[in-house]
Amino acid sequence: MSPGALPDDRSRKRSLFLGVAASAAVLAAIAMWAVRSHRVPWSADQAVVGLMAGHILAGRGHPVFYWGAAYAGTLETHWVAAVFEVVGATVASYRVSMGILVLLLLLGVFFLTQRAFGARASVFALAYLAVPPFFLLYKGLTSDGVYDTVALLGLAAVSLALGIDRRLGQGGSPVWLLLLLGAVIGAGWWVMPVTAAVSAAALSWLFLRRQPRPSAGAALWIAAGAVAGSFPWWFWNLRHGWASLKAAEMGLVGPAQAAQNLLRLIRVTLPVLEGGVSVSPDIHKARETFPLAPFLSVVALALLVVPAIRDAARGDRTRRLLLLALGAVLLLPPFSVRFVASEPRYAMAYYALAPALLGAEIARRSHRTFFRRASLAAGCALLAVHVASLASARVSFSNEDQEVTGDLTPLIRSLEAAGIHDVYANYWTAYRLSFESRERVIATPLTGDETVRYASYREAVDRAGSPAVVLLEPRDACFGAFLEERGISYRRESVGPFGVYFPVGGAGLANLRAGMGLPLPRVGYRVSWQLGMQPSTMSAGERTAVRVEVSNRGPCLWPVSVHLGYHWWPLEPGLEAVYDGPRGYLSSGLRPGESATIPIELDAPAAPGLYRLEYDLVHENVAWFSGQGGQTAAIEVRVTPAQGPRTER
Repeated sequence: MSPGALPDDRSRKRSLFLGVAASAAVLAAIAMWAVRSHRVPWSADQAVVGLMAGHILAGRGHPVFYWGAAYAGTLETHWVAAVFEVVGATVASYRVSMGILVLLLLLGVFFLTQRAFGARASVFALAYLAVPPFFLLYKGLTSDGVYDTVALLGLAAVSLALGIDRRLGQGGSPVWLLLLLGAVIGAGWWVMPVTAAVSAAALSWLFLRRQPRPSAGAALWIAAGAVAGSFPWWFWNLRHGWASLKAAEMGLVGPAQAAQNLLRLIRVTLPVLEGGVSVSPDIHKARETFPLAPFLSVVALALLVVPAIRDAARGDRTRRLLLLALGAVLLLPPFSVRFVASEPRYAMAYYALAPALLGAEIARRSHRTFFRRASLAAGCALLAVHVASLASARVSFSNEDQEVTGDLTPLIRSLEAAGIHDVYANYWTAYRLSFESRERVIATPLTGDETVRYASYREAVDRAGSPAVVLLEPRDACFGAFLEERGISYRRESVGPFGVYFPVGGAGLANLRAGMGLPLPRVGYRVSWQLGMQPSTMSAGERTAVRVEVSNRGPCLWPVSVHLGYHWWPLEPGLEAVYDGPRGYLSSGLRPGESATIPIELDAPAAPGLYRLEYDLVHENVAWFSGQGGQTAAIEVRVTPAQGPRTER
């Protein structure tokens, strides 16, 4: 070949292969570094998936959903079980299983981009994923049983829609592709209903094409595939009263909240996805990766996406599909009650779609010189933000009450040496103990305080003659203080930051066995109040909504089983007290020194007169705070005769 000649097709394929291999190697190296440097945590949420996979291999059933949930299908969990079958059930093998899925995402994006926009665009898409934003690794290498699958199924749906569209344009019969698309859509619905956004975008794009359009028969083939792909979802829900449709995760927010969420999508979510905002265990607190990083990432995205929008409006069907799917991925979560702008796990399919679209814009040759340079500069800016997000990512390797991501080996060895096989612990410790000990230690969360994922573990620990209690501060000191106050016998040993209580007198375990959470000492019931706006008069039987701010002034964590209540005390003769009524609820446990505003509905007494409305907290099924020395807050309210039917406002 002469020096000036173009390389032949074989050379181009070899170059692309080497590019893919090099990109995969770079991504694998960065992923290994992120794991080894403890930037990507290992927590109980992943341990639950490991336990489920182990049970599948042991013939102990095939769960349809993540333990304790009516959503989050177990397609990925069965994949983890397959990996465990080959290399064993360990933390490292779980990491391997997730790493393979992330690499599959890279390969899938490469093939999608090459087919849709050509080899040059695929190179830029590879570069985007080879040096990814940190959130892709943070969620991709943990995944919690579903999020990698969500991305891969979104990628598959878009790729299949493109394939069907081309086959129709060529006059072919895409029956098998239609069936496969339906199966992908159905599996997506089973795994996570949020995938319906991408599915709807792909189907709308496919069926609204100009001639030849898919026939009614094509819709039937897709429907048949969807029923098959979602069969586990239908089978389970038919037996459980359609619980998936009633799950809290299916709830939607109102228009005002959705509008606020959409603003936060631009200000926080997009920068998180691109690395301009860092993630942390407190998902409600976001920080800039570096000054102006969020602004830089959003501007760079805009420079690349706006030309694509223009071309889609002018008839570019491929860009139109990717933009529709990407818009669906980003715009659906803000309408969910579970939307958290700084932890956009429901938008993981972003990484299946954005690299192809961005790569196509960076690679575009039809731009004028200025726009080509601007596109390339925008791509370089995004890669710079990616690198910064990786370098500045928080190291997660600590054992604290709200974050147990450090080494548990000393604790497991200590428990086994003491012959302890049954344990109460916080959620973040319990399932890790069970998985990492290979169930030689059975641990369950502090029932009544935290989510219990697997009832069989709880039942086993509740039945145990003398289970241990493993705690971290501040619950460690508070439990010890409770036992001292009640004169209950116990022995405590320290294992690193953990306090191991074993044995504990029977009365010390009564609350836990009854599912009422960890008991509090009297000092744990200290509280201060800010009442804000309160009614001075109410009609008899009237209901009105108020908000009350409470602050934890004690040294102990308040569990979510602490609720807001109130009492009506009569201040005139002939009236009766109303001691109990509706509750107001904490959204999460309240740590020492923290405050929370709790909404509650006031039901006025039926008898008119003057009352003292006294707000009190209650450790549900245990004690009112006032009965343990806790402070209350009170106001006088005049209850007037009812003027009509009971009202709500």
